[in-house]
Amino acid sequence: MTRVVRHEQQAPPALARAGLLLPGLGHLLTGQAVHGIGMLLLTGVWLLATVSGFTRLGAVLTDPTTGRILPGAIVALVTWAGLAGALWFGAWRLVSPRQLDDEAFNSNREIFRRTLLRHTTGMLGAYGVAFLVLLVLLAPMIAPFDPNAVDTGPKAVGPSAMFWMGTDELGRDVWSRILFGGRISLSIGFIAVGLSATIGTAVGAVAAYFGGLVDRVLMFLVDVLLSLPRLVLLLTIVGLFRTQGALGILLIVVVLGVTSWMGIARIVRGEVLSLREREFVQAARALGYDAQRILFRHLIPNAMGPVMVHCSLAIGATMLAEASLSFLGLGVPPPIATWGVMVDDGRSPLRSAPWISIFPGMAIMIAVLSFNLLGDGLRDAMDPKLRGHQ
Repeated sequence: MTRVVRHEQQAPPALARAGLLLPGLGHLLTGQAVHGIGMLLLTGVWLLATVSGFTRLGAVLTDPTTGRILPGAIVALVTWAGLAGALWFGAWRLVSPRQLDDEAFNSNREIFRRTLLRHTTGMLGAYGVAFLVLLVLLAPMIAPFDPNAVDTGPKAVGPSAMFWMGTDELGRDVWSRILFGGRISLSIGFIAVGLSATIGTAVGAVAAYFGGLVDRVLMFLVDVLLSLPRLVLLLTIVGLFRTQGALGILLIVVVLGVTSWMGIARIVRGEVLSLREREFVQAARALGYDAQRILFRHLIPNAMGPVMVHCSLAIGATMLAEASLSFLGLGVPPPIATWGVMVDDGRSPLRSAPWISIFPGMAIMIAVLSFNLLGDGLRDAMDPKLRGHQ
């Protein structure tokens, strides 16, 4: 049987090769505006880290007081190298597209990948998320000052060539605090949503698979928790068990995670209810597989598509919840910087120094918008009725 080979879309070679000099330029010149602008934006982050970080590599790598190598600096260097490889690989792939046979070309994975790459708003969200994540991972190389250092510059001075986003009332550099604060804000979003997804998936799958009394009890618990105002529940728990330092951050993550799993439980329950009577599940039962294997090997993996979409949307909502707690003075304890804490710091001098709140507020807005757009793209790419077979 002859193997049919299909090529991905071929770009004009002369224009595509421009991306080998500056990743993203080739995509932009060949009419792929979203990918071109997105890759150029990421290339700019890489160049900024290169110019800023390697000129002061010693100060970036080691703690000035102890002389020890900083783990965050190692993460930044690995991210820098990985980003360089990913950018130039993407530029090279435009020049030399992959060759796929018909089976691979029409596989669900390839259809999903092509649909997502062609989804304009979804890719805008993906590049926005990548931009923010790379900024915070490369923070030791990019940030010009210690985020918690007081009197780094004049107090409450506006944006300038030295202080790109100005300073706060204690003379701390706002740009540096946004970069390092994003680590905490994004980490809280990712970890809390991961925790809620784990709990919700387990509860929803068990309820749907076993049914009967188990289903009724678990769904009654979900209904009770959904009836409670989440913000009031968050304020009560955090107010009762508030701690300082790393334990304070852990408390915020756990509280945000355990108060947001109910929606995921309902989604997974609905998916598993539709899957448990399918032929492949009946075949697994006929072969004598136990409930644990059927749940973890057959049902839960096939129900994860909607969960992934929900999680991408929930990350932004979780970041907003953390920012709300911080604005109310019940979030991550100072002097640790998060975007919510920074917005709260700028509340008093809002009229005289609005940049203290505006820039972290814009970071929160961009993060939430990017995750929402990415969620829309994932939803359309995973839904056969919306994506079609291309």
